[in-house]
Amino acid sequence: MKKFFSIITVSCLLLTFSTFIAFSESKTVEPEDLYYNGFSYIYRGNDIQIMEYIGSESKVIVPSEIEGRKVVKFGYDPEKDKKYYDYKDEYDAFQKWGFRYNSRVEEVYFPDTITEIEDWSFYECKNLRKISLGNGIKSFSTNTFWQCENLEQLILPESLVKFTG
Repeated sequence: MKKFFSIITVSCLLLTFSTFIAFSESKTVEPEDLYYNGFSYIYRGNDIQIMEYIGSESKVIVPSEIEGRKVVKFGYDPEKDKKYYDYKDEYDAFQKWGFRYNSRVEEVYFPDTITEIEDWSFYECKNLRKISLGNGIKSFSTNTFWQCENLEQLILPESLVKFTG
């Protein structure tokens, strides 16, 4: 009888431990594991959030859809987005935003599906010359294009209602 209870106890512990591991692993999605045409992304409910561009093209067209899901956000904010993916290291999160420090990108075109572009998404993109924002964008801040010294053309959407500085 004692042996029976020991087996049951060990079985329960193993089941609890494996459930905990499965839950822990499904809580967040590692962006490094999800790539599409030079973009790393995460799931945002039924939609997609692009975290960063890691491709090598100088002219970049941001996709409107990945895996049949609508792309709705570009960039990452550790406070607002931690329920979808919570970086363990703040420095790592800081480095994962959009096109940050990308010296190859010269032109970027956003689709109408994207409703939000995070601040600092183009920080120090030294060769960026042209950006076309899709009609889904209603607001963005000047910090989005901080230190983009060669930005010549910013095509704003009709949907834009707020530009903060």
